[in-house]
Amino acid sequence: MGFSPVWPIICVLPQRGCPAYNGTGVFAMKPTARRMLDAFLGMHELSWWIFTRALCLSCVLLFCGFVLLLELDTVTLDNLRIYRIAQSMTQLPQVVLLIGIIGVACAEDHFTGT
Repeated sequence: MGFSPVWPIICVLPQRGCPAYNGTGVFAMKPTARRMLDAFLGMHELSWWIFTRALCLSCVLLFCGFVLLLELDTVTLDNLRIYRIAQSMTQLPQVVLLIGIIGVACAEDHFTGT
């Protein structure tokens, strides 16, 4: 069990009274959560590439849609087309992430041979 780069993010100053506090100063992770985290960190390089690109594309779409919505003061017939474009740009990232996760699952299945 080596050092994982995500561990400092998970280990945030636990306090007494917290259900995950085990008295040693670190959070006690459930075995299933630990297995999921190990599987996530052990993904194939292509799976990471698919995941990061889908996440980046989703963020860009959300940002562009948000900027378009900021530019519109009120929706009128003159700018209704821009409003519809901005609305679809804020809804499309969910689909992009879903397709990306399906691609990651297929790549992991292909490379692990299960």
